[in-house]
Amino acid sequence: MTTIVNAKVNTEHLKSLIKSLDEFRHQKDDLRMLNGFFIETEENHLVIVSTDRYRLGIGKIVLEKKTGNLEKGVLVDGKSLIAISKIKNQKGDILDLNITEKGIIVTDSGLNVYQVPAIEENFPKYKSLLPTEYQGTEKIAWNPQYLSEIGKGFAILNKALGTETPMKVSFNGELKPTIFSMDEQKLALQVLLMPMKIAS
Repeated sequence: MTTIVNAKVNTEHLKSLIKSLDEFRHQKDDLRMLNGFFIETEENHLVIVSTDRYRLGIGKIVLEKKTGNLEKGVLVDGKSLIAISKIKNQKGDILDLNITEKGIIVTDSGLNVYQVPAIEENFPKYKSLLPTEYQGTEKIAWNPQYLSEIGKGFAILNKALGTETPMKVSFNGELKPTIFSMDEQKLALQVLLMPMKIAS
């Protein structure tokens, strides 16, 4: 039985969320399952996940007039979803989404239709991708490039929201991944960054 979700979403917000999460997607072709975006629905939110194994981005956006539910998440083609972020739109435009295990069909206000196909790969259980602890004797360091990319991702969302929402940082234990988050009513983004290990 095909499970279908139909909903409407703010065009500018969805485009900005996709652009933000692209910062954390694996860009090479050696791990195809990480080239795409993992899509889930949680109540009245669309959840989009991207990772390169060292950084994990989880974005949420409110779905309006949502009907149906996905029984399980679907991995969609990365380049096709990025194409959605290039749709020309007016402020306040709405997109119609149709989501199944075969992918996503997007219809814009001009009735143009865009297809984002599912891909046949097993996306890892993203909530357990990053380690939860390190040995207490290990030393760690932060890659400045990763921090810069996280800042860029949040800046894209702030521009779409027209706000200067501060980025909250939470150290989940001294030697555990650091969580960066921004929570808004319409958009939310959480990025987990794994420390780099330094050999003793």
